[in-house]
Amino acid sequence: MPATATPKFEVASVKSGDRRASGSAGAKSDGGSGPSPGFEVQPGRFVATNANLFTLVVKAYGLNSCRPMMRDTCILLSGGPDWIRREGFEVAAKMPGDSPHYTVMQFQNGQAPELQRMLQALLAERFRLKVHRENRQLPVFALTVGNKGPKFKKAEGSERPLVAFGPPAQVNGEDMVKLIVQNSSIQQLTDLLSAFMDRPVLNQPGLTDKYDFTLVYGTNTDVPGTMTAVTGPGLFTAFQEQAGLKLEATRGSVDVLIIDHVEKPSAN
Repeated sequence: MPATATPKFEVASVKSGDRRASGSAGAKSDGGSGPSPGFEVQPGRFVATNANLFTLVVKAYGLNSCRPMMRDTCILLSGGPDWIRREGFEVAAKMPGDSPHYTVMQFQNGQAPELQRMLQALLAERFRLKVHRENRQLPVFALTVGNKGPKFKKAEGSERPLVAFGPPAQVNGEDMVKLIVQNSSIQQLTDLLSAFMDRPVLNQPGLTDKYDFTLVYGTNTDVPGTMTAVTGPGLFTAFQEQAGLKLEATRGSVDVLIIDHVEKPSAN
């Protein structure tokens, strides 16, 4: 395959799924919604089950700041008719034999570039999808270095990369959250935070290496929910006191993907 060629699936099937599909892949269904969508990624094979077009576009273009539980609303994706958010589709595709072997987690996190480009090509061909990017000033959180500088050191590189919220733990009877950054960049950290918070998180500290540090702080009990539990006031305080970073609400320049045109898929 020439380096300049757009990677494409060798063969792909697109069929209508549940017309009540809602929520992004991995979200649990609730009253009135259709079955939860999901993805399967194996060597040479990609499957999307009951995924609406909104979710497929989010994954194809790696819009990591679109929260997986936000039920098909995302400030990074704009436009398109209502059916792209409510009608599910079944996609089964075969990748070329020389395609990289990705995991479903890599795809979910926007870290499967060749597979994502194949999905972009499929959406353009079968859904006649046309998009463009537009820079907008939007509400964001900015992660910056505090006045006294960072309180963590550059990673030695011996540990496997990891940016994740650890399992909840109890300390002196209080529910605590652990945010782990291991041999990873600040950009990877802001990508994770963007998936949990109600606005994108921008990386603005000017730190470009990989780092090791862990934040431990109390859960947010004011607002129920898996995501809000780890993004309450304790997170903002922990960044400042334990990492020497500041997480502040502001407005910032963000690229938004605009859907210019889309059609219901052509027959197989």
